Amino acid sequence: MQKNWENMNFILKLIRLIFLPIKLVCWIVYGDRSQKIVGYAWYTKKEYKKIIELSKDELDILVASFEKWEEKAYKNIEDMENRGWIVFKVNIDSNELESWLNKQGLINISENREKYVKQRLRSFLENPFI
Repeated sequence: MQKNWENMNFILKLIRLIFLPIKLVCWIVYGDRSQKIVGYAWYTKKEYKKIIELSKDELDILVASFEKWEEKAYKNIEDMENRGWIVFKVNIDSNELESWLNKQGLINISENREKYVKQRLRSFLENPFI
């Protein structure tokens, strides 16, 4: 199984290398019009409650209720999509997040949760096989 993943990654890198000259020509002719791709931390009600309990953020930074957070999240995502951005909702599991934070030697604050979301999105975009 590992060998198949290595082969697939090699093939993807080869394809990117083959199309690089075309990409460069397009960039020179048309400029950089690439869309911005962002990840947005997405919680279930249960996970949001856990995140609030585990967070080391200042209380005024956190949105106390899931419903208010969800309303704000939908508004933020809509604003980003209206700017032409591609937004991926990144489902957060509090146990996985805590494990990742501990491995990285980080505390549970919004800045570090954003790093986790970016890392998860980057991993997905590099290897989006389901």
